[in-house]
Amino acid sequence: MQVIILAAGLGSRLKEKTTHIPKALISVCGKPLIDYALQFTSHPNITDRFVVTGYCHDQVAKHLSDTHSNIHIRHNADFKDGNFFSMLAAINDIHDDLLIMNTDHIYPKSFLNHIITHATGISAICDFDRQLGADDMKIKLNSDKQITTISKQLTDFDGGYIGMTFCKKDSLAAYQNMATSIAKTNNRHAYVEMVLDQLANESHPIHTVDASGDKWFEIDTQSDLSYTEDELRKMEPYL
Repeated sequence: MQVIILAAGLGSRLKEKTTHIPKALISVCGKPLIDYALQFTSHPNITDRFVVTGYCHDQVAKHLSDTHSNIHIRHNADFKDGNFFSMLAAINDIHDDLLIMNTDHIYPKSFLNHIITHATGISAICDFDRQLGADDMKIKLNSDKQITTISKQLTDFDGGYIGMTFCKKDSLAAYQNMATSIAKTNNRHAYVEMVLDQLANESHPIHTVDASGDKWFEIDTQSDLSYTEDELRKMEPYL
């Protein structure tokens, strides 16, 4: 199993905290944010981890080389154009089961086994037990609980996407081919979930893995960061 960690973003909504460092390196309870993703993906089933950098590439690359071993680094020079291009920077290196995740999400370590056990084909990791706002990625399901569309703009939706996609090896070609097709449209503001949306639009089954009930965190703003740190201090498994 291989992993792509998208760590190219500016983190502009964190304001002065990311003026001189990338979002991936902001401190969360004394630990760089990227380290939570690497801790989450430290698993015997995972053979390769690709971290895609962008903003302040040199800082992230140095941190990885100084503190972690066996990490493959890819650079996305087009990081301002959307995280789709970060995924694109590593997708052709993949030849096995694949997990794609963002660096600004923190998940409980135990949840990776749940994903490995329940994911099939191409699966979006979703939950159905939180109130969704304008900035949340939303999903609409069919009667088979497969995704028919995924977008932040949905007003009629069944749940929320939590920032991870799992792709089994036998479905990898479909994912890679769709990514290549989207890249050819020269859409300069593309996001990685477009691959799922376009596959679903062409009737390719996009399954879901239910993350409801698991506490996870997304850090986009300073208030997100403060809340996450307060909660993590109560939850030893994350630290």
